[in-house]
Amino acid sequence: MKILHVAETIKGGIATVLNQLIAYQTKQDTVVLLIPDSQCEHIKNIDKYDCFLFKRTGRNIASFFSLLVSFIRVFCKEKPDIVHLHSSFAGVICRIMLIFLYPFQRTKVVYCPHAFSFLMTTSINKRRLYVFIERLMQIVTNKIICVSQYEYDQSVNYGLSKNKLVMIYNGVPQWNKDLDTVKNPYPINSKINLLFIGRFDYQKGFDILLDSMPNLANCHLTAIGDFVNDEAIINDTNMHKYDNISFKGWMTHQQIIPYLFYCDAVIVPSRWEGFAIVPLEAMSYSKAIIAANTTSLPEVVENGITGYLFSINQRDSLVKLLLQLDKENLKALGENGFYKYKKNFTDANMLNNVELLYKKMKS
Repeated sequence: MKILHVAETIKGGIATVLNQLIAYQTKQDTVVLLIPDSQCEHIKNIDKYDCFLFKRTGRNIASFFSLLVSFIRVFCKEKPDIVHLHSSFAGVICRIMLIFLYPFQRTKVVYCPHAFSFLMTTSINKRRLYVFIERLMQIVTNKIICVSQYEYDQSVNYGLSKNKLVMIYNGVPQWNKDLDTVKNPYPINSKINLLFIGRFDYQKGFDILLDSMPNLANCHLTAIGDFVNDEAIINDTNMHKYDNISFKGWMTHQQIIPYLFYCDAVIVPSRWEGFAIVPLEAMSYSKAIIAANTTSLPEVVENGITGYLFSINQRDSLVKLLLQLDKENLKALGENGFYKYKKNFTDANMLNNVELLYKKMKS
């Protein structure tokens, strides 16, 4: 079986999922990738794969056109049995082209939005437009992977066909037990060491975190990531005014491991998520999670059991929560989270479920 994975952007969680899928699938199938040229470093051992690149300078017409043309070329050359589309922009652009290519080459289409656009905090009119597009595009889609129960339920509520939808939780591998010798990267162990991993943008709620930190003398935040879409949130000039925040930029997964291993808690203040990867990675390292009580996050974080939830609509609720944190209590919550991870969110669960989906579609 030949599988073509296509993504308009892969930074962050999509790269984590994609790396696991292709490493697993290449053991028995032929795997082809179409990804942005500016982000290919996020694919591990990329030289091992049949990888095509399109030119991406941002979310603009030129980049979308480059994706469109590249997809046509790769699709016609490789003639895949399954096209697996990742994220909304790849989903729209490539499925439109598949309508025109259908008379010449037919394939099974799997689409995973990694958080539907209509889950965003946005205007009613925009949400209606996103719903219209998704309902229209499902006509040329065999299966749509929802990565959380929340996303599945919302998709049904907005009129997507249950016959097209399947719910498969994201999963992550367990950390290597030999990491006990990894050096602690945190200079101040007397404070609560919080870790944020992801884009510094509106969806990820990074502005909420920035507003809270000046009031938290008991905490130190390490922020791993960078801007992707909303650079107005903070710039290089005022980035250094935060005494209790260390900005690290983007890191490879290997570089992030010591920060995950030694932090006290991972914080996820997102306004919306399909099903975030970072909380799962935190649980796999037995770390407590501080998260907003939005969209799918309560499926991962059980308040007072595997971490704490705060109200996204009450900015002071996060400050009050963080001021009360205790290292020993966070450690206990993290251990609870590890057991939940082992039961529900391993990479084996995700990979086996995707493989079963492919087989059902081909049978």
